[in-house]
Amino acid sequence: MEFAEKARPALNDQNTTDADKSIVTLRLHHSHEVFTYSANRSSLCAESKWFRTTLSERFNISPPNSPTRLPESLEFYNLPKPAFEQIVAFFSTGVYDPHPYDSGNEDPVAFILKLHFQLYHLARVYQVPELERLAFESFKQAVAAPTSTPARPYHTALAAAIRCHYEYVATQDTMGDLMVNIGMDSSNGFVQSEEFRRLIDEVSKYAEAVQKNLEMRYCTFYGYNCPM
Repeated sequence: MEFAEKARPALNDQNTTDADKSIVTLRLHHSHEVFTYSANRSSLCAESKWFRTTLSERFNISPPNSPTRLPESLEFYNLPKPAFEQIVAFFSTGVYDPHPYDSGNEDPVAFILKLHFQLYHLARVYQVPELERLAFESFKQAVAAPTSTPARPYHTALAAAIRCHYEYVATQDTMGDLMVNIGMDSSNGFVQSEEFRRLIDEVSKYAEAVQKNLEMRYCTFYGYNCPM
């Protein structure tokens, strides 16, 4: 799972009309295919600081001293397609509505858990605060909700999200705190799973955060009866 972005303006037709300039073409290069989407420039700029900055950077079209132009299309590489499509939909409607329409052979609950997580991180990359908030709350609810799905796909998806989070985030943040609490909550069965044990062995940042949380709980528990 990759969250790094690469975007560049394309050199567009000189005959583009003013009406056309209100629409930005977004091309996603994914698995040797190119998927094309359209979005309203004003919606992109209103919701995202990243798009607002990128789409306001004028560039020259040859010859060198010709008038500058705003980007009319952007290219994106190596982003998860379902999550990217959900972001485009959010820019169009303002509604956060991920659903496992494209889960294929993947467990639907595990798929939607992963989708919320991917949207959270992409919202951070592209500086979309409202989408970040909604994705975080939805991920939190999906983790807490009872599920009829077999535990293993759910735990596997959760472990994958935790691995990816600690790979891309240098310091503990709100999502990291949530993931530690998930690991400490015995009611979800995750702490007893093989996936959790492997995480503790292999992801040092997560193990350190869990250990710190355990130490705080231990001190708090015994602190109430401390005569000092």
